[in-house]
Amino acid sequence: MRHDDYFERLLLNVVGLNNRFPAGNEPFQIVSRMCEETGELAKSVNHVEGTGIKIAMYGPPDHTHLAEDVHHVLRAALSVAVHYGVVEDVKRSIDRSNARLRADGYLRE
Repeated sequence: MRHDDYFERLLLNVVGLNNRFPAGNEPFQIVSRMCEETGELAKSVNHVEGTGIKIAMYGPPDHTHLAEDVHHVLRAALSVAVHYGVVEDVKRSIDRSNARLRADGYLRE
């Protein structure tokens, strides 16, 4: 596993947390965690965008917190792939998507 590849680092997060919390890795728990993390990300996005009274309630937006919430959503989604053994399929899906975007001229080589 290459440690300069952030996808691989994220996989290490998933494996480490699965080892730390072995009783919390059933599909329902994984998806519930993903929903919870997505809600936290939505809250952070609304805060950064100044929606409603978020700034009055929570002060100035914290982009580090936003980045952490993005990380947690990605980690939760990748946990699904780890659980079902489709990590390599996810990588191939990403490669196919990038190839289409390159072929259509939206990405450079």
